[in-house]
Amino acid sequence: MKVTKLCRYSASSLASLALLLSSPMPASAQIAEADTGEFRRIEQPLGLKLGVTAAGLGLIGLELWWFFANKPRASSASSEGSDAGSS
Repeated sequence: MKVTKLCRYSASSLASLALLLSSPMPASAQIAEADTGEFRRIEQPLGLKLGVTAAGLGLIGLELWWFFANKPRASSASSEGSDAGSS
């Protein structure tokens, strides 16, 4: 059983090595000729900017509400704990 695993391992290693060595030339990165290294400005409609800003502010407000206003009441948690301890 160990011999078959060794043969399979050797065969797969040999196949990988053959594929690696048979490639005609290595891949090289291609850089566009017109690339100046600066970012291009993309104009976006004012409505889209306002919509994205409003959605972001709404999500921030929702998160703040969830954190500050949606807390369990301390009185109900303490009364449940005292009932369980007295039984």
